Amino acid sequence: MTNVAGIERTEYAARTAKALSEAQRRGCDALLVLGRGGGSFERHGDVQYLTGHYPLFPAIPDQPGHWRLRGHAAAVVTADRTTLVTDDEIDETAAVADAVRATPDVLRGIADADLGTGRVALVGGELLGPGATGALTDLLGATLTPVPDLLTPQRLIKSPAEQALLRAASAVGAAAIGAALDAARDGASEQDAAAEALRTAARAGASVANVFTGLYGPDRPPRRRHFPSYADDAAPAPGDVFAIDMSGALDGYLFDFARTVVVGEDRHGAAALIAQAREIVETTVATLRPGATAATAAQAGAEAMAAHGHVLEESEFPGLGHGLGLGFEDPWLTLDNDTPLQAGMCIAVERMLFDGPLAATFEHNVIVTDSAPEVLTAAAPASR
Repeated sequence: MTNVAGIERTEYAARTAKALSEAQRRGCDALLVLGRGGGSFERHGDVQYLTGHYPLFPAIPDQPGHWRLRGHAAAVVTADRTTLVTDDEIDETAAVADAVRATPDVLRGIADADLGTGRVALVGGELLGPGATGALTDLLGATLTPVPDLLTPQRLIKSPAEQALLRAASAVGAAAIGAALDAARDGASEQDAAAEALRTAARAGASVANVFTGLYGPDRPPRRRHFPSYADDAAPAPGDVFAIDMSGALDGYLFDFARTVVVGEDRHGAAALIAQAREIVETTVATLRPGATAATAAQAGAEAMAAHGHVLEESEFPGLGHGLGLGFEDPWLTLDNDTPLQAGMCIAVERMLFDGPLAATFEHNVIVTDSAPEVLTAAAPASR
């Protein structure tokens, strides 16, 4: 296989070489990158970024003598080789490494990968916990130096191959959310609308990270369940507002966007709130160009909010969005983030608004280019 998960092997090799060079610049001799997956999209990204491997099995508590770090994986990078350590039984052609160690004892597998006895840059060390950290240190005989941000700058800019994967993921997300909106307009409950989104994503080979839904209106009955967020079988009343914020991944790369619709006639004036949410997002998107910063983009969104009587700093999420790639990433669009925007960044721009019993949400996924922003979700159904 010349590529893994849509990325050429040569690109993975360049990533690993750059990461090791940064570790060496920080005074380390080798690099150890930890990750876990198990269906989530919060801690797998660094390992997949370097090796193309997503650890499939859920992380479970250690049982010494049976397994250690079950559900985790590690990229072990030294000057002469990269070793992938995982407890998944995988086809070695589906990962990019000089060696693959499949073992139920990931800690022992890391130790056997021969990191040496010098200083080892550790990314993802917070996944270990104190017991496993001590055990790994004893096994290695090396000095572990936490550098949690080592890969952050490197992952900010998406390569052309990554951008293509993000476009493909957004197309799947658009179809999934479109299916949910169609169901909601026809009077489906939250869980039935979510089922259409989940079914559409699964048929496209995507995995789903989250589906947050809500029905809003002055006469909504109490929810039967609060987890998952879509687990409510109460049908909407005419004029209720259906909102969905969905994230998932295709080949590891995420889509994450939101839409809102009124069910039937707009009896409560929700269309105006929906239009405000969309305007705020589109105003922010227009600022996403090289030369701007994350803070200036957030400021543009904050001013658009203020024009409609909403205060960003009082929001549950006092920002306008975040980076997107193999997870929810930097840069975060907050008022205090001076990170310069650069071509190749992918950013999810979002805003949810509330007005009494009503709510509206809107979100776009965007690639920053040398000219106008490329809106990946422009073809998604519009809120109305």
